[in-house]
Amino acid sequence: MTVTLVLAVALFGLRIPPDRWLSLAASGIGLGVGAWFRDYRTIQPLLIVTVAGSIFAAGGYASVPTLPPFVQAFDVY
Repeated sequence: MTVTLVLAVALFGLRIPPDRWLSLAASGIGLGVGAWFRDYRTIQPLLIVTVAGSIFAAGGYASVPTLPPFVQAFDVY
């Protein structure tokens, strides 16, 4: 991921706003955890269900302003 990011910045002039650095770091950590757990077949279904559940619990693919207030709070968390 770091190599791709460096290439995007160097070749295409990608600019990442400071408020997006946490999301970028979280995705890098997620990739690292996924690579670390790739040989642990027993834990993969639990991780998949947890990830899918958190995506849909935070509104899935809906626009955040259209969600109920408690779902918006979970989405911010």
